[in-house]
Amino acid sequence: MNNTIVFVDDDKRVLDGLRRMFRDYRKQWRIYFCLSAKEALEVFKEKHVDVIISDMRMPVMNGVQLLHKIRSMSPHTIRIALSGYVNKEMTLESIQVVHQFIAKPCDKESISAVIERAISLPSTLCDEKVKAVLGKIDTLPSLPTVYTEMIKEVNSDNCSLLNIGKIVNKDVAVSTNLLKIVNSSFFGFARHVDSAAQAVSILGMETVENLVLFTSVFSSDRNNTSNFDELYRLNTFCLKVGLLAAKLADVTDLPDKQKGYCQIAGMMTGLGRLVLEEYSTELSDDARTETDYAQMSSYILGMWGLPLEVVDSVRWHQNPSESGLGSLAPLTVVHAAYAMIKSTEGGNELGLASEFLDIDYLLSVVHEDDLEKWLQVAIEFLTPSEGP
Repeated sequence: MNNTIVFVDDDKRVLDGLRRMFRDYRKQWRIYFCLSAKEALEVFKEKHVDVIISDMRMPVMNGVQLLHKIRSMSPHTIRIALSGYVNKEMTLESIQVVHQFIAKPCDKESISAVIERAISLPSTLCDEKVKAVLGKIDTLPSLPTVYTEMIKEVNSDNCSLLNIGKIVNKDVAVSTNLLKIVNSSFFGFARHVDSAAQAVSILGMETVENLVLFTSVFSSDRNNTSNFDELYRLNTFCLKVGLLAAKLADVTDLPDKQKGYCQIAGMMTGLGRLVLEEYSTELSDDARTETDYAQMSSYILGMWGLPLEVVDSVRWHQNPSESGLGSLAPLTVVHAAYAMIKSTEGGNELGLASEFLDIDYLLSVVHEDDLEKWLQVAIEFLTPSEGP
């Protein structure tokens, strides 16, 4: 069955341009072109829609309001904003409902690439209710202490963007959202931003403060404080994996851009488990035990349009030999970092014989001497502190 795509824009000239642009895709996709939010909602009442691409500035009902309704009506639908200009307030509001941003003007190749990727996301999650919950998630669970710590820093006499970046970088959820926003084409930055500290410098203190507030409010709205200790442990574990992945990447023969992906992917290896912890009351026990956490994580990252190297690294970080990637890649580094951190849980001694390390896979893409070097880096990294 062909995938269904909906474009929404109140400017008929823009819509006609999109219609001409995607004329050749009529056999590949079912495409609807809507001049208003009302028209789009009528399509959703009758059709199963895979992707909606909407302008943000529209009369009567703007893009943010429309996508809020779509999120409730059809949580599985990938929601994409296509807009030339929105004010800061609308930008912050749209974070809650938009999976990806595309900036106007944009050519056919760029838009079609985003759509192709959106409709090719993993579709084998074990429970339809899990898919629905994922579709409704706007921001990942965030530790409430981060917002408090950041506000304290903002009000201090020695406040700096560097200090804000360090605070934000300690939280997986907040740093994930920052990277999602700053790396979207909506902001049009020429180079990929690899860390929360860079994101803070680019977005500015006020915007970051508002974003952290959004994530903190979202978390507190869940009223699920009983699992705070578990969320904190998972957060710390993901942070350690990301930091170790960055250190391993520094001594690895990878392009600089791919080295940057290692830390991002490492920090995101536990996102699926974080999400299920936060939404545990909405999911059955069977859904929680049968769901592939890594697949959940990669599905979320794919929806947000993060680089494929990051998505693949997160998806296969526990079972890299199943990925089909037979050469040195960020996945290799992330798997090693994850397995080494995991090996030290419970105070166990770190070594290459760990049950969590896929040693056959590693030796197929990395020389044994390099593995020994990685091991020494990990031992040095982990020596000052105990495992998570």
